[in-house]
This record gives sequence, structure tokens and C-alpha cells, in this order.
Amino acid sequence: MLDLSTYVANLANVTDIQQIIQPERVGLTTIDTSALLTELLEPLVNNRLYAYKLPDNPQYPSAVYEQTGGHREQVDGYIITKTDVFIVAVQSLTLDELITTLDVMRTVLLNYSASNAAGGIEITDEAVVWNSEYQRYEGVLEIEITHLTQNSQATPAYYLYPLIDKAEENQSMNGVSQLIQHQFVGLLVAQVPASGVSGLSSLRNSIHAQIINQIPQPGASRTERVQGSVAGLVGSIVLWRDVYSVITKSHYC
Repeated sequence: MLDLSTYVANLANVTDIQQIIQPERVGLTTIDTSALLTELLEPLVNNRLYAYKLPDNPQYPSAVYEQTGGHREQVDGYIITKTDVFIVAVQSLTLDELITTLDVMRTVLLNYSASNAAGGIEITDEAVVWNSEYQRYEGVLEIEITHLTQNSQATPAYYLYPLIDKAEENQSMNGVSQLIQHQFVGLLVAQVPASGVSGLSSLRNSIHAQIINQIPQPGASRTERVQGSVAGLVGSIVLWRDVYSVITKSHYC
């Protein structure tokens, strides 16, 4: 397996990258997205945001939330992002008050952009109904919050990990001598720029300059780029995957 430490050291020169991650060396971390949801929404209903159910004799408007599910984004077997799904139900005495509250919530959620924070917030469904049981107007939002599965949420982040080693046919009559093609992946995890994925071209070029044409160890070939493509688009996060290649020679007598 190819030692990637040369590339890790070189990538430190790309100052726009906030963290370099070798995923096989770190564990997964659970992020409390409900705390973020509470922080954003509680002030909008005068701190009357509750988990799962309203208290007895609540004041209005008030809201409840619950986490209903989640999913993970994997690339090459590594879990890169996790998305948590929440339902937020807002109750109000009047329709006008409900619509105003929902509008403010929608604005706060969709404009969320914490400094250097991964992920983002999407509203994937919503509805307004009359709750005949409680004689209240009710608005429901389905919300998805995406985050990295690491302690740090700083982006852009760059994941670097080995992909595959391919051995060519033996070239020796007195033992085994083979060329080994080592392929490894550089995965850029970044917020999607306003101009789209193409807006990451400058950063990607800076990264390529620290990897392509480098010799990672004595006797190795220069590093080449094999291919690149979008590996995922989750919330406001894009995963751009580049594959690189280096050739070394092994000899066994």
C-alpha cells in the first residue's frame, strides 16, 4: 500500500483547505443536530419549542419537533456525511400568525450558513392544515440537516485514502518482478458555490498542483491523475472525487 504522507504534507500548502482527513485512521462522530435545530427555531416561537409533544395548556404559537430518520452518504465504503431528518409542527391560534411564523422559520433555516460549517439545511416538504381535534391551525415542515461524520465540521475538507493496487505480469525469469499501479482518491468536500460545481475549479487546480507530478517515494513514478467526477451532492455539500495513480516496482527473489 502506498504511503500518502508526502501528499498530506504538500496539501498543507493549500490554505483554503480547512482539514485533511485520512478516513481509515479516524472514527465516526455523532453530531447533535437537534441542538442546532433548537438554537435556530426556539427564538422564533418565544422559546416554546418542545421535543415530541406540547406541554399541558401551551401558549401559542408553539412548536414540537422529532427526528424521524436519517441517511448516510458513502464513497468507496467510507461514510462521509450523515443527514438527519426532522419533522417540526407549529400550532397557532390564527392562520395569519401561523403563516408569519412559518415564513420566518423558512427564512432562518434556508439562510443558515455557520462559519466554516459543513452541511446545510433543506426543507423537503411542508403543509398547513386545520387541526380539528385541538381547534388550532398547524403547519408542518420536514427538514433535513447534513453534516460531516467527524468532530470538525470545517470545510472545504479533503479526504485522502488508498483505492486499489494493481500488479502487472511478472517480468523476471529469476524470481518475481512486477510493476504495481497504486491508485488513491482525493475527495473534496465543499459547500456548493453560487456559480455551481464549476466554481470549485480554482481550488481543485491548487490541489492538483500539490499532488500531480509528485514522487511520493524513491523509485516511484510521478503521480498522474486518472479521472475526476462528482461523487455526491448532499444538501449544500458537493463531494468531488479525483483518482490518482503512481507506479512502483516490487521484486521478490
